[in-house]
Order: sequence, then C-alpha cells, then structure tokens
Amino acid sequence: MAILMSRLKELGGSDINGTLPRTALANVSRSLGIHKNTVKSVWIRFCQTGSVDSGRIHGGGRVRKTGEDHERYVQYLITETPSLSLGDIQQRIEEMFDIKVSKSNISRLLKRLDTHKRLVRPAAARFEDDNMAYANVFLRVLNSIDYRRLKFFDESGFAVPDLCNPRYGRALCGERAIEVNKQRRSRNVTLNLMIGADGVAYFNLLDGPSNMDTFTEFFLQATNATNNNGDFALKPGDIVILDKCPIHHGHAGRIVSNLLNTMHVEYVFLPTYSPHLNPAELCFQHIKTVFKSDSVARNLAKDNLHFQFHT
Repeated sequence: MAILMSRLKELGGSDINGTLPRTALANVSRSLGIHKNTVKSVWIRFCQTGSVDSGRIHGGGRVRKTGEDHERYVQYLITETPSLSLGDIQQRIEEMFDIKVSKSNISRLLKRLDTHKRLVRPAAARFEDDNMAYANVFLRVLNSIDYRRLKFFDESGFAVPDLCNPRYGRALCGERAIEVNKQRRSRNVTLNLMIGADGVAYFNLLDGPSNMDTFTEFFLQATNATNNNGDFALKPGDIVILDKCPIHHGHAGRIVSNLLNTMHVEYVFLPTYSPHLNPAELCFQHIKTVFKSDSVARNLAKDNLHFQFHT
C-alpha cells in the first residue's frame, strides 16, 4: 500500500484536497496489477483518514475485516441459530462491529469453520427439564451395566424404492424417455427389528403398517426365537429398550411388559425424542441407503417380498 500511495503522489496526486490526475489511477493500476477501483478506494481512504492500515480493501470499496473477534461471533451465531442465511450473518456482523464486510469474505470464513451440515430439528419436548433429567439417569444406568444385556427395538416403514417402477431410462438426446405400462405401486413394508451387541437378535417383516397386534406378536415370537449363533434372542437378565411410540406404552405395551417380566427381562423406554440413542436407527438408515444405491439389492428385495407375502 505504501508503494501505491507513493506512485499516486509521484503522478501528481494531492492527499490534501483528494485530487488525482486523470490518468493516474489507470497507470498505477496497470503497473502494480491492482484493479483500478481498488486503487481508487485506497486513495480515498488515505485522504479521509491519513492511513491505509485499518482495513484491507478489495474491489467495490467494501472494507474486509474479519479477525478473531468476528470469527468467534460467527461461531456464536451459527451455534445459536444454524439456519441463518449468508445475508443474515453479514447484516449482524455489520451491526455488531460497525464495519462493512462482503458475502464472499463471510463465505470464506464459514468454509474455514466447516459449518455447512444437514439441519436437524429436534422436538422441543426433548429439552424439557423432566426429560433431560430422565436422559441423564438413563445414560448413567446404561453405562453401569453389561452392554451385552441390552436389546434395542424399533420399527421402520419402507416404501421399497421403486422396485417395480424405475424412475430413470434411456432416450435420444433432446427426446423424453417414455415407457407405457400399467400403474404399479411400490409395496409398503414395515421392518420390526431387535438388535443387540452381537447384531440382529430378531426381526420380522409386515405387509403394511405396524399396530398393537403385530407389536405383541413380534415379542411372542421373539421369546422363542434364536439368532444365527443358536442363542436365544431374549434371555433372563436382558433389557429391552424402545421409544415411547403410543403402541409401546399403551395396552399392547403393558401386555409385552408383563410377558417379558415373566422371563426376567426388563422393559425400558428411551428418553423422549432421542432416536440417536437407538442403534436400530443406524441399521434402518443403512438398509435404505443400500436400497437406493444398489440395483441388485432392490431386485432381491422385490423377489423375496413377493414370495413372502403372496405364498
């Protein structure tokens, strides 16, 4: 910047009245490889303040100032409200620090912080005092017992992704891919799953949604089922952990709880709205990812589901 100011003065610039010869900006811009608008912005700032050290200047004349204080403030903003837009962050920084910053500068700052993630919106009930207290007790208890006793249960509905209705096909450039056929709908399937430290303890598939009868039937079958190692899916001393779906703590839940108590198996609820504490959710996510990305898996699912529900 000192060289820039020196060149401008050599060409006849006056920092007292802020005047410059007509060709001075272009000559300095060309000789130093700096955009003419930037040269002009530096000159104006020097004439007004007598210094060019209080901010870095870039094209458009907006002062670029994002130090540690600004970075910490941005971290606070995105922690408090992750859905803030780039424009919202820019406005708040300018109001907070009384400076001008560009969106591109804020974008570079955000990239350094690695903040762009899928937005999660947990239910407010998850953070109520009673539920937070229950969650703390729940985690302490689970941490104090043998993990091999834990069995996590959950159910998930699958609209098996386009097993009969492929969404994509081939066509010549500039033409639509059209295939006339009968209206066919993907099957709705419910997977009931109980998983433990050794993997899947027991599961079954339903042709349609789950209800109180199918929930009760699952555990009636699970009490007599064995896994691939020949061990019983449920053993005395086990703890069945599941969410607070109405089916799980209604009439069917009481039936299942009494059944498991006769086997000396505990029946415990997860904290409200805490799917991240249930490993079965990770299993469901993996299965759905495979269905979406693997055509072989889709074809196997289509054939096996047709055999299971129509024989």
